[in-house]
Amino acid sequence: VVTSEQARETLPVSIRRELDRLGWSAYKLSKESGVSQMTLSNILSGKHEPKAALLRTIADTLEWELTAFAYVQKKSEEFERRGLTY
Repeated sequence: VVTSEQARETLPVSIRRELDRLGWSAYKLSKESGVSQMTLSNILSGKHEPKAALLRTIADTLEWELTAFAYVQKKSEEFERRGLTY
């Protein structure tokens, strides 16, 4: 069962994993993507869930496809509205 909170935690974990793989710091991602360090810090700590445009910017910088994240987020929000989990 994946709750919407767990789905949101997937993004920070995935970004950190990718940064480690690339040998990048959050600072480097900030500079490469144009996303402020404060915003990235909030995303990586789970305090901020990025809107689609910001997520696209980060994904493009990391050369990611967004399909999986968009699906998980959409499903978790849909199930949450219904009071369900998956």
